[in-house]
Amino acid sequence: MGMVFCRGCGKEIHETATMCPQCGATQVLPSNNLIIRRILFCILWIIIIWISAIFLTGFVAGAFDSSVSGEKIGATISGPYLLIATILCVVLTIKGKLPGTKK
Repeated sequence: MGMVFCRGCGKEIHETATMCPQCGATQVLPSNNLIIRRILFCILWIIIIWISAIFLTGFVAGAFDSSVSGEKIGATISGPYLLIATILCVVLTIKGKLPGTKK
């Protein structure tokens, strides 16, 4: 069995220690199931926000200008909306603000 460094104070502790004897910081890392769950919820929210943004933009554009196809506008802006939805969901998932991603 080896030694590792404390996540709180940096002192050497035993690798199986769940708490640092010096500072009391917990040493347990999140389980793989929790990480996978957060990634899946993040992907789900990306899809929901992306599709909603495309739908709303096409609907609003069609309501104000009947000569413009909602599908054409949706296809034009789907890339930037996907990028914005991805960034937004990753940041909110890291902060634990989206449903299903609480820390």
